[in-house]
Amino acid sequence: MSESKVGLKRRVYRNAEEMPEVARSESGSEWNRTGSWSTVIPIHQNKTAPCQRDCPVGVDIPVYLDLIKHKKYQKAYKIVKETNPIPAITGRVCYHPCEDGCNRKVLDQPLAIHSLERFIGDWGLENTPVKKIKTEPQKGKIAIVGSGPAGLSCAYHMIRKGYPVTIFEKESQAGGMLRMGIPEYRLPEKILDKELKSILDLGIELKLNCQVGKDVAWEEIKKYAAVFLATGAYRSRKMNVPGENLEQVKPALEFLINVNLGEKFDFTGQKVLVLGRGNTAIDAARAALRCGAEVSILSRSGMEEMIATQEEISLATEEGVQIVELVDIEAFEWIDAEQVRVNCVRLQREVNKSGQIKYAVVKDSEFSLTGNLVLVAKGQDSDLQSLPQELEKSASLVKADRFGRTSDEKFYAGGDLALATKTVAYALGSGRKAALAIEAYLNKMNSVAREESILVTRETDLNLAYFVKAPREKEIHLDSQTRRLGFKEVNAGMESEAILREVARCFSCATCNSCDNCYIFCPDLAVYKENHQYKIRTEYCKGCGICVQECPRDAIELVAKVGEEV
Repeated sequence: MSESKVGLKRRVYRNAEEMPEVARSESGSEWNRTGSWSTVIPIHQNKTAPCQRDCPVGVDIPVYLDLIKHKKYQKAYKIVKETNPIPAITGRVCYHPCEDGCNRKVLDQPLAIHSLERFIGDWGLENTPVKKIKTEPQKGKIAIVGSGPAGLSCAYHMIRKGYPVTIFEKESQAGGMLRMGIPEYRLPEKILDKELKSILDLGIELKLNCQVGKDVAWEEIKKYAAVFLATGAYRSRKMNVPGENLEQVKPALEFLINVNLGEKFDFTGQKVLVLGRGNTAIDAARAALRCGAEVSILSRSGMEEMIATQEEISLATEEGVQIVELVDIEAFEWIDAEQVRVNCVRLQREVNKSGQIKYAVVKDSEFSLTGNLVLVAKGQDSDLQSLPQELEKSASLVKADRFGRTSDEKFYAGGDLALATKTVAYALGSGRKAALAIEAYLNKMNSVAREESILVTRETDLNLAYFVKAPREKEIHLDSQTRRLGFKEVNAGMESEAILREVARCFSCATCNSCDNCYIFCPDLAVYKENHQYKIRTEYCKGCGICVQECPRDAIELVAKVGEEV
């Protein structure tokens, strides 16, 4: 910066008569280049917010929330759809691990990110027309086996890269576990159908009632440039206890599938026992309740250690589902054509020296319960026998790395087929990562992604003095009595005014939102703005760190000057 630009010309007094009577500033302080005092310099650097770090899909949460805050809904929807093809669905059914990481919890309560995602997902479905993508066949055709969340995600990201995509689905309708395993009171069919249409209308070919290995040979599938396997996990695990093959003992997932496909059940006056502690157990219990049954869940763990989310557990108990904790099953006994006896034993919770929770049988604690139907929800495995035998397997999964790459370079796998964590969000993330790997493979790239050190903003990095407490907005729920009467959606989301109040609670962690604090508080006027960005006059910045301290969001940090050590 030249002297003429910053006014470095200083006045020289030749005698006492020329000097002012009192001290005054006539030339400014630009002549005093305090930057020479410093070994460090501040840089504006957007980091990763913990909500984004914890999102299995990788959605840029702070950016799209800031756009919602400014009512730029179209841009917000576009940001979400860069990574997540079905936000109206995940806003309803994802168990939102992003909220577990939200820094807002240290001030009051985490942000209701899932409600905001649902809002923008619903807005996008109603306001964003889908444009068919012109694909480039010379790039190579992609086969997707399975139309659940993993398959849909991979198909979505591949066609957006210009690859022709064909999905092979053995059922008569697309959606996989989204359609088969999630009750309509959580995911309305009309929302599922709209989201599927928004993906398929991009130009994806869908072949229904087409089971690979039966209706079409694997040899035909291998002719595609790359194949993504997303066949899910539909085989219910056995309990290996006497009597589990009785007519009255059925897999909970089988019951849910039948309900979701439209079969009507009337359990009025009957008692249904659900065995399990995960979300499938909760879903089956609440579905049976809506069919008129009296329902109890028998959980091997305590309620706090159940795999199901506490939110779903609370909704179930509000509706009248009973949860019997710390129970293990020893056998099932036939009573008659209408009843079955479940022989149980009580467990006690023990914590070992390493903090692990163990469950031990309580001596002489045997008891039995009687029910008309038992639904078993002890987890699901994949059907590996129907897949190409050359693929390596591990336990009940196809062996794949974090980008879905299998032992055969042409085959990729994701979702419940390849992941131990079986959720919609993880399935979506696996489909996206596989799409990156497939593109790298087809373009003969050596690597999918380089390893990076991700800087994540912690709550201790924020200046909470700039934020005030504000209550988390509440979603609108049907009352518990109305819920029991049918499968109408329980959670109606938030009203538009509540959405804006809720999104205003976001800290915008790690993301500069031009609050001007660094510009205002710099004692040396070293911070200036140019083209809507903050820049530093290094000749004046003495590295005091006030800008870093006064940044509410951890978007600035001090780094060593080149050649200096801190």
